[in-house]
Amino acid sequence: MTGMKWTEIRVTTSPEAGDAVAGLFHRLGCAGVAVDDPAWVLEHIRRGDWDAWELEAEALRPGQVTVTGYVAHGGSDASAWLQQELRRSGVDFRLQVRVVDEESWAEAWKRYYHAVPVGRRLLVRPSWEREVSDQGRLVVELDPGMAFGTGTHASTRVCMEMLEDVLRGGETVVDIGTGSGILALA
Repeated sequence: MTGMKWTEIRVTTSPEAGDAVAGLFHRLGCAGVAVDDPAWVLEHIRRGDWDAWELEAEALRPGQVTVTGYVAHGGSDASAWLQQELRRSGVDFRLQVRVVDEESWAEAWKRYYHAVPVGRRLLVRPSWEREVSDQGRLVVELDPGMAFGTGTHASTRVCMEMLEDVLRGGETVVDIGTGSGILALA
C-alpha cells in the first residue's frame, strides 16, 4: 500500500532572506519548514559535536541557507506560485522541486538526527539509536518528530546547559511553551 505523495520544495537563498522565504512557505500552507544554515552546521563541526558526514557539500557552503517545505502533491502548482513571489521580492534564489512518497518523507529526517552530547553531563539520543554509548552521560531519550526541541538548536542547548548549573534535584520545573518536552526531560 502506498501512501500519499508530497511535493518537496527547496529554496536556497541568502541568510538574510531565509525568514522571508519561510514566511512564503507558511502562506503556502506548510505547517512547518526546515531551515538548513551552513553557518550553524560549521559551528557544530568546529565544536566537535557533529560530524555532518551525511550532508552534501553544498549544504556546507557558507553564505546561503536552504528552506524546505512540503505540500500535498497533485493540487495547485505551489512551486510556480512560490517562484513568482520570490521573483517579485527581488531576492536571489535557487528553487528545487521533487515528489516524495509519504513513507520516505516521514522517515527520512531520522538519517540526520543522531545522539548529541550537551553540556557536561547530558546526551540527547533518539530511541532508534540504541547502539550509541551513553559516554557516561545522563541520557535524554527523545523522538522529536515535528516538534521544536531536539537539543541541536542553540537556544535549546544553552537552556539545557543552564539547567545543569542551576538544578540540584527535587525542584519543581515548568517547561512553558514546550515543543518536544526536551527541557522538562533534561
